[in-house]
This record gives sequence, structure tokens and C-alpha cells, in this order.
Amino acid sequence: MNVENLEAVSGSGGIFFDVGNVNIGGVREDVDGIKTIGGGDIILDSRGDVTVSEDIKANVVTDGETGGDININAKNLSVIDGAEISASTFAKGDAGSV
Repeated sequence: MNVENLEAVSGSGGIFFDVGNVNIGGVREDVDGIKTIGGGDIILDSRGDVTVSEDIKANVVTDGETGGDININAKNLSVIDGAEISASTFAKGDAGSV
């Protein structure tokens, strides 16, 4: 499975994958990798290898919201080409965990 430029904008929803081998990256520069804005979780369960070449982010941008968590389960995880996996807040709420 190849994931390119996926973004979820919601206060409580998230992104869930249950797959084999995964390549996470994209070719567009205006949206990178996988992002949630507003506290959604990112859960990636892979029975194979995961290669991350674009950022995976769970960000909070609205006051009072709690950040989403990022959970990755894989046989092998490779983060390449300067990609980052991060959970952060730009508001008063707490950031999620990785």
C-alpha cells in the first residue's frame, strides 16, 4: 500500500490502517505524508515493513483540544529522507504521544 498526502481534519476522528507493507510518502509539497488536525489518532498496524519518507503528524491547533496519539506497529519501521513522526500542540491543549 502506498499512502500519499492524506489529511484528516476533525475534532475526534482519526486515521486507521491495518495492512501489509506500507510506503508513506508523497510527491506534493503543500501536504506532507499523513496529518490529523484537531486531535484524531493515527493508528498503523502493519504485518510487514513500514517506510516513512514524509512526515506523520498529529497536531492540535484549537484551544482546549487534546492531541491525538500516533501508534505504529510493524515488523520493521524505517524513517528516511529527513521525515519526522511527531505529535504536537500549537494551543493550550496537551499534545498526544508517539
